[in-house]
Amino acid sequence: MSGSVRETAIKQGKLAHFLREPKNLSLLFYASWILISILQARFTGLLNDEAYYWEYSRNLAWGYFDHPPMIALLIKAGYFLFPNELGVRFFIILISTGTIYFIEKILQPPDRLLFYAIVASIGIFQIGGIIAVPDIPLLFFSSTFFWLYKRYLVNEKLSDSLLLALNIALLLMSKYHGILIIGFTVLSNFNLFRKKSFWLIMVVSILLMLPHIYWQYSNGWPSIYYHLFDRSPESYKFSQTMNFVFGQLAIPGSITAILFWYFGFRYKPQDKFERALKFNLAGIYLFFFIMSFKSRIEANWTVPVLIPLIILAYKQSYLNKKARKLYYTFFWISMVIIFAIRIFMMIDFFPSTITVKSEFHKWDKWARQVHEIAGDLPVIFENSYQKPSKYEFYTHKTAYSISSPKYRKSIFDYRNTLNKLQGKKVITFFSDSFPHFDSVQTSRGMEYYRELDNFRLYPEIEIHPEKKAYVMEMGKPFSISFIMKKKTNDHPDFEANPELPSYIYYQFLKEGKVSWEGQTGLLLTNKIPFDQALSIRVIPPYIKGNYELSISIKTGWLPPTINGRKMKVDVR
Repeated sequence: MSGSVRETAIKQGKLAHFLREPKNLSLLFYASWILISILQARFTGLLNDEAYYWEYSRNLAWGYFDHPPMIALLIKAGYFLFPNELGVRFFIILISTGTIYFIEKILQPPDRLLFYAIVASIGIFQIGGIIAVPDIPLLFFSSTFFWLYKRYLVNEKLSDSLLLALNIALLLMSKYHGILIIGFTVLSNFNLFRKKSFWLIMVVSILLMLPHIYWQYSNGWPSIYYHLFDRSPESYKFSQTMNFVFGQLAIPGSITAILFWYFGFRYKPQDKFERALKFNLAGIYLFFFIMSFKSRIEANWTVPVLIPLIILAYKQSYLNKKARKLYYTFFWISMVIIFAIRIFMMIDFFPSTITVKSEFHKWDKWARQVHEIAGDLPVIFENSYQKPSKYEFYTHKTAYSISSPKYRKSIFDYRNTLNKLQGKKVITFFSDSFPHFDSVQTSRGMEYYRELDNFRLYPEIEIHPEKKAYVMEMGKPFSISFIMKKKTNDHPDFEANPELPSYIYYQFLKEGKVSWEGQTGLLLTNKIPFDQALSIRVIPPYIKGNYELSISIKTGWLPPTINGRKMKVDVR
C-alpha cells in the first residue's frame, strides 16, 4: 500500500470514528446546516411575501391585516444585525434549525444518521428553512409545543405549565393555524379538562394573547374577516380539492412523502403523547381536506403535520431494512434536486429564451429602473403588496399601493403613509396604460407611469350600506341608501384638486373579477354630510347570478378604493 493511500485510509478511519460519536455527528450536521443556510440566505433575492413581511417589521404592532406579529418581530431583530436579505432571514434560519433540534429531542432517534438523512430530504426544511414567512415560526413553536407537552404529561410542574402557556401564545402569535395543534391535542386527551394545571395554561395563554386580541378589536377584526369570508369563493370548484391533495406532495418532498404517509399512518400510538401526534396528523389533513370544499387551501397550511409525520414514520420504519434503503436512496435523489434549486435561487442560469417565473430574480434591477424615473418622488402602485414592498426594500424610498375592491387590503392601508402623501406630488406606476401615461420596459415587464400633482385619495372614508344583501332585477336601476363615516375628526378636502373630482362608484364582482361597474351621479364636495342617509342608483348586470357589490369612492382616473365591506346581490 502506497503512502498516500495509507494516509487516506487513516484519515477516513479517523473521520468514521469521529462520526460514530453521536455528539460529533450532531455538531457537524447542525453547524453545516446553519452555514449553508446563511450563505443561501445572503445571496438569494427576497420572495414577494418576504419583502411584504419586512414592511411589517418597519412598524411593529400587535397585529397585521392578514397575520399575527411574530414574523415581523423576527425580521426586525435580524435586519437590525444585518440590513440586507440575510438580516430578513437570520432568525428564521436559527428557528428552522431549532425545529429539527426539538424534533430530535422528542424522538431521541436510535440512528441519528438516518434521522438527519430523512430531515435533509425534506424540501420545507432545506429550501423553506431560509424563507422569512410565518410558516417557519409556526413550525418551530409547534415543535416546542409538542416537546413541552410531552414533559407536561410526565410531570405537571408549575414551570412546565407556564412554559406551555407561553408557548401556546407564541404559537398563535406566529400563525392562526396553531389553533389546530392545540385543538387536536386536547381532543386526543379529554382527561386534560380534569386537571387544574390545564385551566391555568388556558387562562395564562389567553391573557398573553390579549394585546393581539385588542388590536384585532380596535381595527375591526380584519384578519378574521379576510380569512373566513373574503378569501372564500362564491362557488365550489373540484380543482380546489385536487390542488390541496396534490399540493401536499410538495411539502415533505414528492418521493419521501409516500414513505412518510405509509409508515406514519400505520403507526399505532403507545401512549397519550403519541396519541396526540396521531390526532394532529390525521386531524389537520382531514380539516383542510374538508375546508377545500369551501375555499382554496394553500399547500403550506398543513406544514405542522411534518412534526408528527416524521416522528411516527421514523418510529414505524427505522428497523425496516427496505425502508432504510429507500430513505437513503431518496436522500441522494433529493440532494441533487435541492442542490439545483439552491443554485437557481441564487443565480438565474436559464437562457433568456426560456421564461421561468421566479420571485427571487431581477427585482433589485427593477427597483433601480423605477427609481431612475421616479427619483425622490413617492411611487404609487395599484393592487399590489409585492411591488411597493420590493421597491422600498431595494431603494429605501417611499411607496404606496392603492387597494381597489377587486383586490384586498394590505399593510399599506393600515399605516400612516397615505396621510403623509395627501396633497404631495407623486408618480404612479400601473400595469395598464391610461391616457397621458408614459411607458418603460423593465426587467420585470412593461410599466406605465405618470406624475401627479396634489395627490388625493380617500380610503379612510367608510361607506355603510343600509343592508348587507339585496335582490335586483337584471339591468333595472336600483336605489341603495347608505351613510358615510369618518375614522378621524378631520374633514376630508374633496375639492382640493379640481382635476381629480371624487364620485361614489360601484362595482359588481363575481369570483373576484369586475363584471359590471359604473359611476353614480353623487359628486363628493366639502359640503357632503357625514353620518346622514344618502342615496345612489346602481344598474345591476344584465346576466342573472350571485354577485358581490362594492360601493366605493373613485377619485379622477385613479382606481376606486375599498371603503367598506361588499354586499351580496342576487340578480334575477
